[in-house]
Amino acid sequence: MEEGCQKSKRLSYTAKFKPEVIRCAEEKGNHKATAIFGADESNVRLWQKHKTAISRCEASRRKFTGPKKGQLPEIDDAVFTFFQERRKTGLFVSYDLLCEEAIKKATSLNIHQSRCKASKGWAIRFMRRMGLVLWHRTTICQKLPNDFEQKLLNYQWYITNLRKMKNFLMGQIANANETAIYLDMPTNYTLEKKGVKEVLLKTTGCEKLHLTVMLAATADGRKLPPLLILKRKTLPILQAFLKDVIDSAQEKGWMTEELMLEWLKIVWSHRPGAFSNQLSMLVLDAFKGHVTDSVKDQLRKIKTELDVILGGMTSVLQPMDISINKPFKDRLRQQYLTWIADPAHELTETGKIKCAAPSEVVRWVSAAWKAIPESIIVRSFKKCCISNALDGSKNDIVWEDDVEDKDDSDWVESMDSDSVMSDDGESDE
Repeated sequence: MEEGCQKSKRLSYTAKFKPEVIRCAEEKGNHKATAIFGADESNVRLWQKHKTAISRCEASRRKFTGPKKGQLPEIDDAVFTFFQERRKTGLFVSYDLLCEEAIKKATSLNIHQSRCKASKGWAIRFMRRMGLVLWHRTTICQKLPNDFEQKLLNYQWYITNLRKMKNFLMGQIANANETAIYLDMPTNYTLEKKGVKEVLLKTTGCEKLHLTVMLAATADGRKLPPLLILKRKTLPILQAFLKDVIDSAQEKGWMTEELMLEWLKIVWSHRPGAFSNQLSMLVLDAFKGHVTDSVKDQLRKIKTELDVILGGMTSVLQPMDISINKPFKDRLRQQYLTWIADPAHELTETGKIKCAAPSEVVRWVSAAWKAIPESIIVRSFKKCCISNALDGSKNDIVWEDDVEDKDDSDWVESMDSDSVMSDDGESDE
């Protein structure tokens, strides 16, 4: 083949390069941009045509033939506008919200449900078309001791023998645990455009202001009233609190020996079966406020056996940590997200949203605690070797994977991009 007939090598350009050419062409003209950057003028015109779509691409992407369109572009446009409006105000966006908005738009356009199912699969394909990714926070997990397996077996043996000796009823075996909650509880993830380096979420600026809530439940699934410890010297007088949450105040918002004694008097001593003077067992962690002499004396007076979990083992031996704190905080965060999304907020002098009132937080706690299924509580006690069969037939449940995650109350204050989706199926050239 003659040299003049040989095909010239095809050039390719990244999505980072193309916007620079487009800007130059818009300012100085296509011919000038071609001369400066060395790109073919037909390519410059094509890139200008797809300017918006190119801006949504990853910087390293080379091939681009335009985004794949959905079957219902009017739905895509409406949902993407919804996404943009929420992210401009710092509100989170999830798969479920995208689907809900798609169904609302389809209903308003009289589009039959069979044409717009708005499933999670649709949401993922929509995200691909619009160049969106999922961002989330990472967790800090408790490190178990090296001999945790032996300690777990020893604890299982101890609890089984104690139950055989005392013959506790399931309704008289309980676990109580404090967990921190915050006045600001932004979601741990949101959808965002690809390539965005900083992801902002709307808050009141009170992310570090924490409260403490003490949750307690019995092995048969019964939930006792939660104790909410507000970070203040006294309770607000002019606010109305719900009666199904016990409210108290402490300067640092922490559990203390005095508050523990108060909890025993108000909650534990008034639980179902307490007045019949039945033997009971209360499982607590090794927090110093739980094991003081005054607390032990009070428990002995009300015929309650105190079982203290070994240090470093609460993540596998405490029912609240195993299966309850996580879904409780998930439901609590949903209450907060509904509240923060409401545009009717009282503002500070600087224009920021005022943090939620104590009575509002009490309402969140009440709703979240009521939403916890009894089945989760029952399984958590079995998984912690506290209420499983005395004949040993169910001892292996402790090694089974649980459907509920561990407590995720501690978060690293950084955002990691979790790109769970690829490009539109086109290979780079």
